[in-house]
Amino acid sequence: MSTTATPLSLSVLGCRATFYTRQPVAVDEIRLGETWAEAIGATTFTFTAAPGNLRAVDAAGLPAEATWQTATSNTPPIIRPPTDQSTVAGTDSPTWDFSIDDAETAASLLQVTVQSSDPVIVPDGSITLGGTSEVRTISIAPPVGANGTANIALTVSDGALTSTSSFQVTVRNENDLDSWRRTHFGPDWINLPAAELAADPDEDGSPNLLEYATGMDPQTPDRLPLTYTLRDGEFIITYRRAKRAAGVHMTPMISSDLSHWHSEGLSAPVILPNAAEDAEQDLVEVRAPVSAGSLFARIVASTYHD
Repeated sequence: MSTTATPLSLSVLGCRATFYTRQPVAVDEIRLGETWAEAIGATTFTFTAAPGNLRAVDAAGLPAEATWQTATSNTPPIIRPPTDQSTVAGTDSPTWDFSIDDAETAASLLQVTVQSSDPVIVPDGSITLGGTSEVRTISIAPPVGANGTANIALTVSDGALTSTSSFQVTVRNENDLDSWRRTHFGPDWINLPAAELAADPDEDGSPNLLEYATGMDPQTPDRLPLTYTLRDGEFIITYRRAKRAAGVHMTPMISSDLSHWHSEGLSAPVILPNAAEDAEQDLVEVRAPVSAGSLFARIVASTYHD
């Protein structure tokens, strides 16, 4: 008997016969008329054997009338979910792709369903599925105030068998800094390295947090809005601060060698009268004592959580 097994089906035609009914049965000969179930006419069951050696015989061992064909098997469909994602409460998330396929069923006939592990963070009704091909899409619209992580289970069915796979979505409340990044980097900003606070996508030497705090555009190279002059025996540092950046701490620093920076001896920041009456920005001034040699100035921005 060959060790190469192939799923086949046997149809018994036009005779009264009994045959094996266990499925699958590893045999290379089907003997009709011994025991097990009786059948009249065309009856089919599936077994595993080497098709080149298969033959049907009756109880006397003589060839029996039978037809052979490859049996149709069914395997579970496959689903590949998105990677873990993050999004902001009260807004529509980006659309994330996932894929499905099945060895026996066309992708257009596969049905996909979804369920959230936490209906407070991601209600099932806030999830939208799209697509009819192998590549499908999913997006969510978490409610205002949602905060935390939910597992999103995606299930694909071919009508008989199913497969389920999950990914995590972390939802956070949006603050003004988040809104600024959404404006400049798009709806998927929370997943973009270029939108991280320490990133400098326009390569102008100012990280995103400092660009936000000073009212700059993170996508357009620009000079930091900082000036310094000597007046009345003091080193006067003036910089611009966005009024919206209330959650950012801005620290003026000085150095005599561009290597060692400190804020020792600096006066407390003072908001100057703004001749332009800018509703979005304040003009801030600090003073430093004058010392011999060179003196340089810079601004460091940090969140109050840093």
